[in-house]
Amino acid sequence: MTSNTSQTIECFIVILSILLIFFGTIWVSGNAAGADLTNHLPSLSWDLVNTEELRKIVPL
Repeated sequence: MTSNTSQTIECFIVILSILLIFFGTIWVSGNAAGADLTNHLPSLSWDLVNTEELRKIVPL
């Protein structure tokens, strides 16, 4: 691997680690406070996707 590729991979690993620590801390502190944060997340469904607009943008 070239030096640039290894630096890029290292950068992605560091950024991912920082994000996991950040959101993990929020999740752990929420659970410690007694708030189940997963109940506040919206449920994912196809109703969230505006298929009529997608059909206009991407003709099939």
